[in-house]
Amino acid sequence: MLLKKLKSIYKLLLISFLATFTVASSANSIEVGKKFIIGGIQYSNGSAQSYYNSLYSHGNLISGYNATIGVGHVDQINGYRVDWSFTYSPHSPNGLQSNSTNCPNTSWECNTSIDNVFEFGSKIYLNTRVKDFVPALYLGLSSASIGKNTCLNPANGCDTGSAANRVKGQAYNIGASMTKMLNDYELSFDYKWTSFDNEMQFTADSGTPGFMKPEYHTAGITLKKFY
Repeated sequence: MLLKKLKSIYKLLLISFLATFTVASSANSIEVGKKFIIGGIQYSNGSAQSYYNSLYSHGNLISGYNATIGVGHVDQINGYRVDWSFTYSPHSPNGLQSNSTNCPNTSWECNTSIDNVFEFGSKIYLNTRVKDFVPALYLGLSSASIGKNTCLNPANGCDTGSAANRVKGQAYNIGASMTKMLNDYELSFDYKWTSFDNEMQFTADSGTPGFMKPEYHTAGITLKKFY
C-alpha cells in the first residue's frame, strides 16, 4: 500500500515536471511494461553532521563503497520513459562509514555507519541524446539503519549492533545519469545526492544524547537487464 501511494504521488509530481519540457522524439526503444533487474557498485562521500552536548562534532566525515541490487519496471508519462525501481544496498565492511580519526577528542572513538539501505525511486529519461547516451533525472526515497557510536578508547570497542546506538532514518534522493542501451541491457553512470529528512537522536557511551543528519554524494555504475 505504501509503495502504491508513493507511486501515485510521484506520478503527479512527474507529470507537472515533465509538462515543462517541450523536446520531442523518443529517447530509446525499451517497451513500456518491461521489467528489469539491477546490479551496481557505488562510492559515497559526505558528512554525518553529528554533534553532542549541543556543540561537539564527531565522527563527521563518512565515505565508502556499496553494492546495489534491485528490481523495477518501465513506465511512460507524457511521452517520457520513467523507470520505477526498488533497490537494496546491504551492509558492507567497506560501506558508508567513518573512523575514529574524526573524533575531536583522541581519548574517544567515534564511528558512523549507514547500512542496509532500501530505496524506492524513479528515473526519468529525457527525449534527447548526447552521442550514444541518454540523459536522465532521478528522484527517490530511502530508508537506512544508521549506527552512531562513541566509546572510550580503553573500552572494548563500539558495538555497532547495540540498540542504543542504532537508529532508523529516511532520506530524499535526487540525481542524474547518462545511460547507454546495449540490446537487452542498459549501462548507466549515475550521480545522486542524499539528505536525511530530519535530525536523529543517538546515545553516546557516556549516556549523553547526540544528534545527526547525514548528507552525502554518490557516484556509481549500474547495469540493468530487461526481460
